This record gives sequence, C-alpha cells and structure tokens, in this order.
Amino acid sequence: MNYRKKAMLMAGALLCLNLSIYSQSISLKMSNVSVKKAMTELQTKSGYSFVYIAGDVDTDRTVSINASQLKDAVAQILKGQNVSYEIQGKNIVIKKGSQQQVTSGKRKKVTGTVKDANGEPIIGATVVEKGTTNGTVTDFDGNYALELSESGTLAVSYIGYKSQEYSVAKIKQGQLSVVLKEDTEVMDEVVVVGYGVQRKSSITGSVAAIKGDDISGTAASNVGTTLAGRLPGLIAYSRSGEPGADNATLNIRGFGSPLVIVDGVEVRDFQKMDPNDIESFSVLKDASASIYGSRAGNGVILIKTKRGVSGKPELTFNSTFSWQSAIDPIEFVDVNDFIMLWNEAADNSGQPERKYTPDQIEKYKREGGTDWYDVTFRKRAPMQQYNISLRGGTEKVKYYVAAGYMHQTGLLRSNDQQIRRYNLRSNLDIQLLDNLSISVDISGTWNNTDVPALSMWDTYANIFIARPTDPAYWPNPNYAPKSTYHGEWASTAFSTRKDFRGYRRNDDYSILPSVTINYDFKFLKGLSAKAFLNYRIDNVYEKQFDKSFAIYDYNYDTGEYTKQREYPAALREQYWNVKKSTPQFSLNYHNVFNDIHDFSALALLELSTYYDNNFKANRKGFLSNEVEQLPAGDPTSQQNDGGAYEEGRAAWITRLNYAYKQKYMAEFVMRIDGSSKFATGERWGYFPGVLVGWRLSEENFMKKFSNLDNLKLRASWGMAGNDNNSEINKYQFMTGYSKGGNYVLGNNQQVLDGLRTRGLSNPDITWEKTATTNIGVDFSLWRRGLYGEFDVFYRKVWDVFGSKASSLPTTFGATLPQMNINSYNDRGFELMLGHSQTKGDFFYLIEGNVSWTRSKWDHFDEPVYVDDNERYRLQKSGQWKNRWFGYKSAGLFRTQEEIDNWPVDQDGQGNKTLAPGDIRYLDINGDNVLSDKDRVVIGRSDVPELVFGLRADFSWKGFDLNMLWQGAGLVNTMYAMDLRRPFFDTATPHVGFLDRFHPTENPDGEWPRMTFDQSANNDYESDFWLQNASYLRLKNIELGYTLPDRWLTKTGLSSLRFFVSGMNLLTIDNVDTIDPEVASGDRGWRYPVQKTMSFGFNLKF
Repeated sequence: MNYRKKAMLMAGALLCLNLSIYSQSISLKMSNVSVKKAMTELQTKSGYSFVYIAGDVDTDRTVSINASQLKDAVAQILKGQNVSYEIQGKNIVIKKGSQQQVTSGKRKKVTGTVKDANGEPIIGATVVEKGTTNGTVTDFDGNYALELSESGTLAVSYIGYKSQEYSVAKIKQGQLSVVLKEDTEVMDEVVVVGYGVQRKSSITGSVAAIKGDDISGTAASNVGTTLAGRLPGLIAYSRSGEPGADNATLNIRGFGSPLVIVDGVEVRDFQKMDPNDIESFSVLKDASASIYGSRAGNGVILIKTKRGVSGKPELTFNSTFSWQSAIDPIEFVDVNDFIMLWNEAADNSGQPERKYTPDQIEKYKREGGTDWYDVTFRKRAPMQQYNISLRGGTEKVKYYVAAGYMHQTGLLRSNDQQIRRYNLRSNLDIQLLDNLSISVDISGTWNNTDVPALSMWDTYANIFIARPTDPAYWPNPNYAPKSTYHGEWASTAFSTRKDFRGYRRNDDYSILPSVTINYDFKFLKGLSAKAFLNYRIDNVYEKQFDKSFAIYDYNYDTGEYTKQREYPAALREQYWNVKKSTPQFSLNYHNVFNDIHDFSALALLELSTYYDNNFKANRKGFLSNEVEQLPAGDPTSQQNDGGAYEEGRAAWITRLNYAYKQKYMAEFVMRIDGSSKFATGERWGYFPGVLVGWRLSEENFMKKFSNLDNLKLRASWGMAGNDNNSEINKYQFMTGYSKGGNYVLGNNQQVLDGLRTRGLSNPDITWEKTATTNIGVDFSLWRRGLYGEFDVFYRKVWDVFGSKASSLPTTFGATLPQMNINSYNDRGFELMLGHSQTKGDFFYLIEGNVSWTRSKWDHFDEPVYVDDNERYRLQKSGQWKNRWFGYKSAGLFRTQEEIDNWPVDQDGQGNKTLAPGDIRYLDINGDNVLSDKDRVVIGRSDVPELVFGLRADFSWKGFDLNMLWQGAGLVNTMYAMDLRRPFFDTATPHVGFLDRFHPTENPDGEWPRMTFDQSANNDYESDFWLQNASYLRLKNIELGYTLPDRWLTKTGLSSLRFFVSGMNLLTIDNVDTIDPEVASGDRGWRYPVQKTMSFGFNLKF
C-alpha cells in the first residue's frame, strides 16, 4: 500500500468530531445526478473526501441536492442508503448500517497492531466495536488501543483489504495483532498491459496475472520454473535440471516462445532475474498482444519490477539454503544382473563365445562391480540464495535498490560444477516539478558457469555405455582407466574433474540502463508526454581448456601400466556481444467526462536497433597444461571464425480506450511495424486489434443478485506477426555469398577457404501473420467466495515460412529460398476457478486452472499423395500437428507356436528371424504383411495439450502454508535407443530390462528378450515404446511462521519469518525409467530434473 496514501489517511482520521465541521457552510445545488458525481462535486467545493468500501454505497443512484451546510449535503447524497457516516478530519467515512450506542456491561481494553501480509504497518485502519460508534484508528506504526464490551465483537477494516472480526471474549490478555489480506476485488487492482496499465475490471482482453510475491518464496534456480501451473494458458515444462542450463521451456497456448518485456524492454533471458525484484507478471494471450505487432505472434509476457514508495525506508533481507537431488535418476543393473542379461543376450544372439565364464562370474560376485552413476554423482548438492533490498522515499523521490546472489553446486562428486549469479537493480523516481518527473533505472546480471570440460551429454554417455565390470580406478589412482565409450575416453571418475580433464568457464553479463521522462501538459487536462530511452548490453565470454591426459590399462599379474592413448591439450575461446536500443516517444491522454465517459488514447513511436558481433578461436598442441592461452598452442592448428549482424525496426502504435459508466468498454489497437529484414515493398506490416467488454454486474437489472460481485463478458479479435521464425534466414530478400567450402589451388595443392552462394533470394518474403479470436467471461460471487475466468480461442496463422523443397524435384539444382507458403490454426480453452475466505485469524484460498490447446495444419507445402494410405500417413495439410505415427503392438510372442500361427509376416522372411520374447504387431491394412502401410496414429507429441495447476494458501495467526500442484495430460514420450535397446553400443541396461521375457526364468516378462543388437522387429516405433507422459506433480510446498510483533519490539525488526519449503517433492505418473517432462526421443543422456528441500528466513527493518 502506498505510504503516502497511508499518511494522508492517518492525518484525516484523527476523530476531530466537533459541531463546527458539521455546520460548515457550502452551496451545493444539483438535479438528477449520480451519487458518484455528487460526491465529486462536494469534494471540489468543500475539500472533504468520501471514504467507503465498494459495494456499501450505490454510486449509480440518481439524487438531487439543495444544501447550504455540509451535514445536509451529505445526508441528501446518502439518502435512502442503509449507511451511517462520521467525519474524521477531512474524510467523510461511510459505514454499512446504522449507528448504535456503546453497549454497557463488563469492559475490556484491547491493544495491538494492524499490518498487511508483507508485515508493513497499516496506518489509519478502522478498529471498532461492531454495531457501535466506539472505535479508533491505527497510528503511524499500525498500533491501536480500544476499550470495549467483553460481549462485543471487534471489527478491523481498511479500504482495499478484507475486513476481519474477533470475539472480544476470546482475545487473550488483551493483546491482538491483526494481519489484513488484500481484497483484490475491492481494490480493483491494476494490471500491466502493453505500454501501460489498466484496472482489472476494465480489461477487455485475455490477460492472466500474478504477483511477484507468489513466486519469490520458491527456491528455484530460475524464474521460469516457478511459473508452471500458476497461470492459465502458460505452458511451462523442464527438460533438464543441469545447473546453468535448466531454464524452463515456456509457451503461451502452445503457440511457441513468447515475447518477454521487462519494464518496457525486450530481454534475452528473464529467467535469470532475481524473483524478489519482481512486482508482477502479466501474460497477454489474445488481441491484447496486438499492440506489440510483429513480435507478438506467440503472445507476450510482461514483467514489472518493484519501485520505491513514499514512507520510511524498509530494509529487507531474504536468505535460503537448499539441498537439490535428482528426480528418479536412471537406475542401471548391478554387475551380477549385467552378467546374467549379457549371457542371455549371447545365447539369444547365437554368440555363445561372448558369454562370461563361470570363473569370471564368481570373480565379479566376490569383488563386486562398478556403479558408474554412483561413482560420478552424489545424492544431493547445495544451493544458496540471498537478496537484500532497500525501499522507501518521499513525495519527491522514491527508490528501490536491491542486490541478489545465488550459488548452485551440481551433483558431480568432483564438486567441480559451480554456478554463481549476481543481480543488481536500482529503480529511482524523481518528481522534479508538479508536472515533470523522471525515472532512472539500471539493472545488471552476471552469470558465471565453472564446470568440467566434458559436457554433461558426454558424461551421461559414458555412464550409460560403461560396463559395471569395468573399474573406475586402478590400484594407483594417478592412472586413469579407459571408458568403454568407444574405448577412447577416461573413466568418469577422472573425466568429470577439472584438474584432470580441464574446464569450461562462461561469463554472461547483461546491463540495462533506462531513463523515463514524463511531462503533464497544463493546457489540457489528462494530456501527457513520455520519452523512454534504454540501452541493453549483453556480453558472453566462454573459455574451454581441454587438458592433455592419458588413459591406461593395467595388468594385475605383473602390476604394469600400459598407456592406451594420450590426448593433446586444446583451447577454445569465444566472445559474443549484443547491443540493443529501443527508444519510445509517446503522447497519452486520459479523461472522464460527466463522470460517465472514460476515454484514453495512446500514440507512440518506437525505434529499435540491434547489433550482434561474435568471434571465436581454437588451438591445439599445447606443450603444457600450465599455460592456458592461445599463443601457447601450435599455430598450425589455429582456427578462427566470427560474424556480425545488425537489424533495425520502426513502429507506429495507436490505442484508443472508451468506457461508458464502466459498464461498456471498447479498445482499438493499431500497430504499424517496419523491419529491415524484408525488401522495401514488403517491409511494413499492419496489425490491428479490437476488444470489447460488458460488465453485466453493473446493470440495474442485475442488482437484485446481491451476491454477485462481478460479471463481465469479453470478446476480442486481433492480428500480430512474426519475423523472427528460426526457419527464415536473415535478409532472405537479398542475394549474396557466405564463407564456406574448401578449394585446392596451385601446384602445391594448397587448401583454401572459399565462398558459396546463399541460394536463391526471395524479394517477396514478408511477415508471418496471426489473427486471434477470443471470447471470455470473468465472474465473482459472495465477495470472492467463488470467482473465475473462462476463455475460448481460435488462432489462424498464415504466410508461414517454408520452402518448396518437398514439392519440387530434387534435381532442381539450387538452394531454394524461404517463402510465405504454409498456414495452420490453433484452438483451445482455459478455465480458472477460485475460492477464498477469511474467518477471524484464519484465511484460505484455493485456486485451480486448466488449459487445453491443439494445432492443425491448414496447408503445408508437400507432394500430392495419390495413394490413400500415403495420404493418411504423410500428408500434413488438414491434419493435427501433434499426431504420432507408429505400429500397433499386441504384446510379446510367448511361444514358438504363437509365432508359427501368426498370419502377419513381420520380418519379410515368414517370421523366421522372430523368437519368443519379440514384439507382436497388428496388421492394420489386412494384407498379412507388416509394412509402413500399417503405421497409424498411436499418440500425441511430447508437448502437452492439457496443462493444469492447483494452488492452496492457508494462514492462521503467524503460520502460513501454501502449495502448488502442477501437471499435464494428453502428452506422450517415446523411449529411444538406450532406453529400448538393452546393449545398444555396449550400453549397460537399465533396471527395466530385468522384467524381460525369458522362457523359463520370466515367461510373463513385460520387456522383449535380451539381444546384443536389438532386432529390427523390436526397435520399430510403436505403442509398445510410447509412454503416456501425463503427470501430477507437487511443484512447491512451503510452511512459514512469522514471529509475533511483541517479540520484536526491542529488536528493531518490523517482521521476521522463518520457512521450510520443498519443490518437485512428489510426482504421480506412469512413465518408467525417465521423468515425464523429459523430451521424447531422448536417450536418457540428460541431467535429471531436480527436487529441492529448503529452509530460510525473511526479515524486515
């Protein structure tokens, strides 16, 4: 709550109840005007403001006023309304119901404080004995004292917060501290939209919003992960938990990667922000995004950071310590099971000579084998997060300054996986004149990644392919054994150490300064001008030094070590620099005419320049590991590369908003975008949007439904574009050349680099376009006892980039250009329902959301398929985009008799190569031959169609508990390579293969028989390997306790809270071996998603 407003309310609530005020002379004559207009006129003439809770006063009622004294004017304005009032200072405080006198009987004095959910004192809160005029208001520190009847009820209220009531008899020792919860319906909260803000009640688009406080307590290494399940229409899933590479994949309604704007500026990676700095998130999903034009085709995420407020400085410090561990890491068979399965595979593959002998089996049973996952990784790793901020200001200057630090350590046993992140932010607002203000912001992020040179992909490759019969160490730990991975690399016990294998260090800097100047014109009320200047600088420097090392074999009989191979040192350095500026200049107008016509307009010019420069260099042949600089390498091995790119944009933006009595609302948006990526004639794109809304709850015929707080219908249509599709090569309209290709010239056969054509140009290429239609409804009943939103949408996308490569002969002879030739559509719905209630000290909120979306090709450039079966399997036009084709299976063959009697020829040889334990497939087309013609739709893609979330918040006295469940449905994942081939590339089988078919040992096994080289029959993509990847996950749970104020009185603290939390603690799914969020077709060579246990504290001074 704004500190300045609190102070003003405090000054106006000193209970100056004297008759001279009531008899103040005024002259007010008005006929047939609304109560709201009469209140405004009285305020203008007398200087007194009305203070009341929305819903207690019917401001649309028509009244006539003829008064010469203040008390008479107030009485006539409120005539016929079941309210009472009293004048407190310069405020006319209106209360529901009539006044009664103080009750008699035994009295009790009650003292305490009133604060908001953030622990900030609420100044001027009303504390009264219910049904009487006995009351007081809180002071500058939120304190109050009141004597009242023991049989009475203490009521605490403040505008914008939910009122609370307490039985006086149950108040122990006369002490009562109250925490008021914000009533967002009463506050009519402000939501960030494109290039401005709007009241939630007046929004006509599909906009989902949450506050930064909802995610700041989640102990996650990136912001994106915390958004999963919180916002309807936003799909967030985690493919990896690798430190430094664990960003969540985000898309809106399944459209693709959205545009992300932070405080008006497009950013490269918002997920590395400090969540404690974030004030709010808004997600624009329909025509509300049209104002961003060419960049808004996939929707927009708007982030607003915290700013200063008027009042005494508030120093906040947050500290969190966490332990992270892997969610269901892949479990491999031990050495005994490995040998058992290996020997089975040798028998089934007709290679008995490869079997382990009884002596070898006995040896490994006696000595044990190597658990390569355990050798490489530990069970858990720490993560620390700290944030400190200072917030405050005066009426002239307001400030918010913050610093954050995160240190995350990976699961490698070497402890060589270190990620550090530093965040700095300063937001300063200065009121230079009554009509001139300036804001100066600067933010910076530094991400430092310090990890072993061996990538995590290759580390997992080593783990999968290394056998448990191989040693991790030789008797002398200075000698590294070879890895079974192609017999080339060192054991992961060595290769994951920086002192042995080398390192990769990445420094990623991002600095964003900006200046905003606002000027209010005095000659026309409501007209203002704004200039917004910003400059974003991104620098990435990466250095990878692969140390020279050797791998050895060891003879246990002689004790001798033999060098198998030696690797030379190599160094790679690369640098990437981006500079972007997006200045904006705008005129804004807002005014309300006759108290019923609310009109606003925006005209804005936006310019954008973008520069990208990169360089990299490599050398090998270093004589020593001690000198890690390029000149120390062999100059004959040097390789250099680099590039530069620039682009420019310009945009003219117009927005008009109109509301009649806040019942009927309309918005028109037009953005004209120009991009240097296209030829002059195709450079400009036009992106209009129309949005309308109708608040039925404000209609007179709806007033009889007294429990209805809000009912609003919304409809919108808007266009947006896309010129940043990865399918399009930049400046495709131009011909040119690029470096590439080698040429041998001269008698000395010198090899020289050459140039090659970029292919054919396309001067007609232009914007990819989208048009989205959305219809929605917002409602609230019983003062948010039940509230929700429902949206249905349809999006058409055309002029989609593609090439004619599929429909033209391969003998065409030239590289074809990108063209605007494809189109598709998306459709879906979103539903959010919630319930909240406060009973005394107990508050709870339950809120759930579910979203469904699916996409279909309208036209895709492809050959004309004549055969009906080919058309069904291969044609994309007119088909859902996420169909998964494969064979239908019918379990496993259990006996040779079943194979002999099976009419379908599965191997083209009359099933001669099949054996019991192989997969049986259905013959779909009935020709008794298994072929591509039998492939049908067996599932959906690995991007979920259905996503959902369930949030529950509870608080009682100083305790608070919140949890978030998140999940997905109508989604599949496919086992690939190592996950379905037991000894693929000599890989060690995972424990799932223990349930393989064996005619005597396990005749009911669910997995195919063991073979060295998985037979083609068992490796077909089919529903046998396709998994239902639907899941429900406890995304976050947190329990906190805020110490009572009386414990902190002498400490100088205003608030101290301790908490414990967990993230990803429980997952309910049917996928074996891998996490359901992992991308389909993945071999399992991926750092697993993490679960986290945390504890910490938040304190305020």
